Amino acid sequence: MRPCGNSSTAGIAVSLCLSNRAALAVVALLAVYTAGIAVNLARGRREIDCGCGVSDRHQNLSSGLVARNIVLIAAASAVLV
Repeated sequence: MRPCGNSSTAGIAVSLCLSNRAALAVVALLAVYTAGIAVNLARGRREIDCGCGVSDRHQNLSSGLVARNIVLIAAASAVLV
């Protein structure tokens, strides 16, 4: 993780600090959400609406959602490196 404030300009330092914190929050949230999906899939609960997207369109749990979230976690983690 890049340290906050090691930049030559204060604006850039604040920007880097906020982007690291935001990326960490995204990683944490997606990890918890993905774990919840994976647990329910392992228990055979596929008919639960994941709450993804528009409320009138239901999307059941699937391994595709887990894969998508892992890709998003990897992308957000790249900001932290």
